[in-house]
Amino acid sequence: MNSQAAFREVNDSIRELAPGGLETDTFEFFCECPDIECHAPVSLTLLEFDEHRAASPRMPILAEHDRDGARPKLVFFYSPRSGRCRRVEAFVAQVLQRRRNHETFELVRVSVDERPDLAERFGAETVPTLCVVEGRRLRKRIAAPRGCRELERELAPWLS
Repeated sequence: MNSQAAFREVNDSIRELAPGGLETDTFEFFCECPDIECHAPVSLTLLEFDEHRAASPRMPILAEHDRDGARPKLVFFYSPRSGRCRRVEAFVAQVLQRRRNHETFELVRVSVDERPDLAERFGAETVPTLCVVEGRRLRKRIAAPRGCRELERELAPWLS
């Protein structure tokens, strides 16, 4: 039995043994992500748990463990005339390759010459600028990174 199946069985037992309380009462279930090392608690009401079981995917997992969700976007604001932009693009490739994170981000290249409106909207005042966007929210802005170490440090929350 794999960890997902084991935690699924435990969670189903927790649900069965839950007191006949209100559907708004919160209980601690276990994350059912595929990571065998994960034992993270997931706080859900009985109603939320039942909704998770009825939906697809059928398992409660922590949001940050949801690999089926949309990948964050790494928006790269550049100028085709800038040598600095070409170097930073190489830094990004090196960081993602070194850490085996090719699939972590969806890379979106935006020329500030062609889309100055987007550069202004994202606050990209200098080129190159990298922005991490999750969902529809800007999570991080990195202006003119100076090397791989800086990029690794700034992107650490998303890199494995």
